[in-house]
Amino acid sequence: MISVVTITFNNCHELRETLGTLENVSNIESIVINGGSSQDSFDLLKFYIGTVVNEKDEGISDAFNKGWKYSKGQAVAYLNSGDLLLDKEYYAWADRFLLENSDIDFVYSDIIFNDPIVGELKMKPRGKNRNDLGKGMPFPHPSMVVRLETIQKIGGFSKNFKIAMDFDFVVRLLVGGYRGVYYPHSTVKMDGCGISTQREYQGIQECKKSLMQHGEFVGAVRLDYEARVRNYRLRKGVHTIFGNTILKAFKKLKKKLK
Repeated sequence: MISVVTITFNNCHELRETLGTLENVSNIESIVINGGSSQDSFDLLKFYIGTVVNEKDEGISDAFNKGWKYSKGQAVAYLNSGDLLLDKEYYAWADRFLLENSDIDFVYSDIIFNDPIVGELKMKPRGKNRNDLGKGMPFPHPSMVVRLETIQKIGGFSKNFKIAMDFDFVVRLLVGGYRGVYYPHSTVKMDGCGISTQREYQGIQECKKSLMQHGEFVGAVRLDYEARVRNYRLRKGVHTIFGNTILKAFKKLKKKLK
């Protein structure tokens, strides 16, 4: 069984859509960590068939940690409020694969990133090993299914990170020698309006903090990180000059090419 954790904070509409995609999905238990105070979310979850935790938290990392601590499955996935499960067979596949391959600690896949301006973009993994960490999050976090015992061994998510806690989690996975396997399909549509998008540069800086803490900010990793910062500044400069005009033009071109 896979434990699917959904964290939510005062966004009932998105939560309803997320939980709707988990209906009739086999081999899972659903766990909702609700750190908000909106009455509509309480009403929605009042009769929800699954584990529901309604209490304030100390941030995203704390909510993530509550999720895996309530889990009873052999592995844990995070499908946060606003994200949508596309491949209803993915969790069943992950459950079987991890049962049959005791040397593999996690699985991951492509996702669809729902950008509010450009539209839907397919996101593939940026890399597979420690040498790729400077490029950013190597595995799309909403697609990752990680053994519960592995999460316990590395200590879950660090509260020292406000945005890049998933990146720091993966750094510790790779530094610890844990192994993952790629599932070559898009399994999740990710909401592109989350905090990591809104505060992108802070997230990039936190990635550097994690790399330095774990002795990984060297060689090719450092060069890739510096290239990532330059790319961010270039994008911000273009956006300052042209606004969303170029992005909207790209969206129109993408539609024509379909």
